[in-house]
This record gives sequence, C-alpha cells and structure tokens, in this order.
Amino acid sequence: MAITATDIAKRVGVSQGTVSSVLNGNGAKARIAQATQEKILAVAKELRYRPSFAGRALVRGRTRSIGFLCGDIRNPHFNELADLAMEEVERRGFHLVLAVTKWHTAKNDLETFDNLLARGVDGIISFGSAVRKGTPQYAQVRAEQFPFVCIGHAVAGLPCIISDNHPGTDEAVRLCQANGHRRLAYVGLPEPAKERPLADAAARHGVSLDTYHVPMRPGQWAQVSACAREAAHRFAKLPERPTAVFTSSDHLAVDFASGLWEMGVRIPDEVSLIGHDGTAAGGAMSPPLTSIDFDGAQVLQLALDMVFAQIEGRPAAVEPVAVPSRLLVRKSVSLVS
Repeated sequence: MAITATDIAKRVGVSQGTVSSVLNGNGAKARIAQATQEKILAVAKELRYRPSFAGRALVRGRTRSIGFLCGDIRNPHFNELADLAMEEVERRGFHLVLAVTKWHTAKNDLETFDNLLARGVDGIISFGSAVRKGTPQYAQVRAEQFPFVCIGHAVAGLPCIISDNHPGTDEAVRLCQANGHRRLAYVGLPEPAKERPLADAAARHGVSLDTYHVPMRPGQWAQVSACAREAAHRFAKLPERPTAVFTSSDHLAVDFASGLWEMGVRIPDEVSLIGHDGTAAGGAMSPPLTSIDFDGAQVLQLALDMVFAQIEGRPAAVEPVAVPSRLLVRKSVSLVS
C-alpha cells in the first residue's frame, strides 16, 4: 500500500498540511521549524514515501508534454525515432521532453525516469528496461495507472511494444541464400531477440551461422564505434571468413564496415553486410546498407496512440503488442564471387 502524506503526519504528530508544505519544498515559506522539517523528511525517507503522479497532475494540471526516454542519442536509431516522435507529439498539440540515459546501471535509468516525472510530463514512452517488477516506479505506474509505454522490452503488467524480428530476419537469410551465401555470421552485442530468429532462419534455409559477440559491457555505449572497428579487424584476419555478416544494429554496422575498409575488405564484393533497425543513416552508407527494418514510424504511432489513450482515461492493454519486422533491401548484399 502506498505511503501518503497523512501517514507521515500521524507518525510525526503534525498536520497533513504541514507535511505537504515540507514535501513540496515550502517549509521555510510556511515558517515551519527547521527541526520539524528535518523530522518530516527523515520519516518520509524511512517510509519510502513517493509523491503521487496522479496527485501532482491534479494540483498542477496537465503540462501537455510527453516524456521520451532513450539510450545513446548518437545512435541514429534513437535520434531518428526522437525526431519522428517530436513531429507527431507536436501535431497533437503537445511537446516532447527528451531524456537520455547512458544505460550504465538500472539505477541510472530509474533516476532518469524520475527526472522526467519531476518535469510533470503527462505520459512517458521508454526504450529502457529498468522500470520493471520489483521497482518502486513499476509499482507506482501500476497503482496510479500513469500513462506509460515501453518499447523494445516486454514488461509484465505494463503496456509495451516489441519487434517481431522473425519476418525481416527470414527475408534477409533467404536473400543471402539466394545469392549463394552458405556461411553467415552474427556480429554484435548479445541480443537473444535478434540472435534466435537468425539462428532459426539459418537452420530453416540450410546455411551455417557463426556468432562473434562484440566485447562491450553495459555502460560502455560510448565505445561502441571503437569496439565495432576492432571486431571488424579480427573478422578480416579470419583464414576462412563467413561471406555475409548480420550486425545487431545499423549503428554498429557503420563502424564495422569502416573497420573492414581499414583492413582492405570491401562491401559487398568480399563480404555482404546486413544491419538492423532500418535507419536513414544506414541508407547513407556506401554502399547503402540492407537492413532488418524496425518500422519505427509504425511503432511510434502505435506507442503514442497508447499513451494518449491512457491520458484520456482509457485503460491500456498490458499484453505485449508485437510489430513484425521487414527487410529493407539496399545494395550491401551481392552474389558470392
């Protein structure tokens, strides 16, 4: 059961109004003794009091803003989605509040989430996975039915949108197989949601699959470019290389391709390359990058529809909504020479 200002007032022996003044930062203005303020704050911390999202909305009114919580903004996947979200949110008469987390730890993500709430946003779209069962934020979002949608992660009991990577991945493997590729590779971060569909498709189409995980720990996202180039250098030195490489993101593919170029390996003449996310940045590569498309425009439209429905008081479904991926064919896959 959520702790309220009334609970704190009973424990300290003061009025609820006194507690509210202190918790809202108006203790000095209300001429409340410093010792009393300190006692109220200590009890609030002891009881793990968290201010009500809904209560703040009633007091302040709507801010007509939507929070957008994402990771490394240097990744074109996120900056392109943020741009799409901003356009759509503004079209609906709201504005977008962007919050970027470095994904060092779950604590860091939750603090970023709390900072968005402190801004008084009316709803949040999150690409992080930290708001999950067992956290106070999860419990409060559930209890108060705060408008929230998680993208990319299935969170039990909360509205979320995930990508079904099977269709696009199967198309990509079929394209490689039709072009004579019999040995594929996955290069990227350990991501089961992308690796499993790839392994399934490889088995289904009768091609082999090697896996090369990029040695990067969570919290090292700033080093993704250097790590991807190093992975490309090691890949280029293999005595018998796979002829087609699937990467875990377009962002990583750009730097992996750069590393291959530094080693004298050309795309697609010597190695075909397939990205993931379908970003415009991938299309600006030379050659343009074939990619398993996340269909960000559809995902964001769906996410915003879900958030605004909750803002308007309509309950949101808590079963994950899966959006099928598709293959965006460009020029980075060719016949095996």
